[in-house]
Amino acid sequence: MIKESFVFLGVLSFFLLVFVLYWGFTSFEEGDLKKKEGKWPLTIALLIGGSLLFFPKNTVLSSEFYSPKLILEFILYSFGEKNAIREDVFVLNRHALPKLHSSLPKKNQSNILIVRLEEVSSRKVGLYSTVKTTPFLSAFQSQYPNNFFVFQHHFSNSGATDVSVPILYTGLSPTRSGKEFGFFPIIWDYARALDYYTFYIIPFRLSWGSLDKKLAFKEGFFSVNYLFHAGNYNGDYTYDYSLHDDIVVEQCIRQLSEAKKYEKLFFGIVNIKLPHRFGKHLRQIKHQRVPHMPGDPPVHLYERAIYDNDYQFMKLFLALEKEKLLENTIVIAVSDHGSDLNMRRDRLLNYFQEVLHVPFFVYLPDQFVDWLSKNRRGWQENLSKPSNNVDLVPSVIDVLGISDQKPISFILDQLDGRSVFSDASATPFFVALNTNALRRWQPEGFSVILDGRYKYILDENRPYLFDLNRDPNENHNMMTMPQIAMQPFYKRIHAYIRQTPKLREIYAKSFEPKKKYLDAP
Repeated sequence: MIKESFVFLGVLSFFLLVFVLYWGFTSFEEGDLKKKEGKWPLTIALLIGGSLLFFPKNTVLSSEFYSPKLILEFILYSFGEKNAIREDVFVLNRHALPKLHSSLPKKNQSNILIVRLEEVSSRKVGLYSTVKTTPFLSAFQSQYPNNFFVFQHHFSNSGATDVSVPILYTGLSPTRSGKEFGFFPIIWDYARALDYYTFYIIPFRLSWGSLDKKLAFKEGFFSVNYLFHAGNYNGDYTYDYSLHDDIVVEQCIRQLSEAKKYEKLFFGIVNIKLPHRFGKHLRQIKHQRVPHMPGDPPVHLYERAIYDNDYQFMKLFLALEKEKLLENTIVIAVSDHGSDLNMRRDRLLNYFQEVLHVPFFVYLPDQFVDWLSKNRRGWQENLSKPSNNVDLVPSVIDVLGISDQKPISFILDQLDGRSVFSDASATPFFVALNTNALRRWQPEGFSVILDGRYKYILDENRPYLFDLNRDPNENHNMMTMPQIAMQPFYKRIHAYIRQTPKLREIYAKSFEPKKKYLDAP
């Protein structure tokens, strides 16, 4: 009886595999089939042979094996060029926004200053831990408890800066196509449409990571009023082909005064960098910051670099106060990604919490807090809910008061995040990728986080699964547990991976030709 069942399953497997092959011939792009010319007879032979070996042993494996698109991608990867499954490149064709008008009352309209941090992990920030790296910000939070808010569970979507920055400034998940990254407006375009004075200030060359193309409005043109970077600065680099944070912050402070001359609201981004590369540049520049607050500064290089960030925040807030801008300026701080902290793997190959859990905090002036209290009474519940970097653009659109306008509401429907100031529920899935159309990197991998709790990692073909509520340090891999594939949360993650082309592609590539596909987790 058992032998007869095996024979029946083998025959069933054969017909299902032939169906998959037929489906592939009739539905896959002609261009990709041409790349596989001469390989299909061998594929047919292997499929027929495979039908005798790979009959389903349980429903979980059979549903995995007979997912038509996934098995087809596996076949193409196994018998063709490694990058021939799907070619995806960045294409610049930026959408131009019309002139807009804010729906917010004039008294509730605010300046916006974004402080983009570089490689800062939450666990080393005083606002999130007992490490005394942010004495000024901690004191400022105590001084303005009704204006200063910290989002406790915020995630980056990439450990690679040249991927994470376009994600931050477009609101698109790293799984989106290169054409989409080149089409959707950049974050400052929304402010420009409201006639804000805009500026973008960074310590490195704009050409680094091809940001001069990835963030451009059109070839050779940036849609900001003032652009400052190491490439247009008439002076020497301080470290790592970059300028010292003191220089970029001083440039930012000058632009605050410049905006007042134009009698316009401003939208600006300033990027401070010192914690980059685990703070090692402190040795290079022989930097020793005099304590700016009572108490001794940290000793560890990386913590001292974050301590220096705290000093830069102090200068910015004091400048806003001096210019009488603090009363109508929203300040948003967010990091592109965290550091690997020398814990496990290099940051560019790392999808663990030391890299993905990053700081995200805001200062809101009274006028905007009052508006929120009347119109978004439950927004502060978001402080303890998970959020991620793709939420930045929808949040800025919300703050600008243009969410309900037709061209913007249509764009918002296409973005992957949601405003952290809204009552809307967050998307259940957060994704982190270090390689896509914006940047190629080997080995490929990804992370998927479900409801801010269950985290799946595919890292060099090895799967990991963690419960971040019970295991925040990610020490216990649940993939080793029996029957884990039957758990509802695992099924949701697995289904999401298979439904998301970029993740499905990497997942399929993880099975080497010599490895049985049914061994897949």
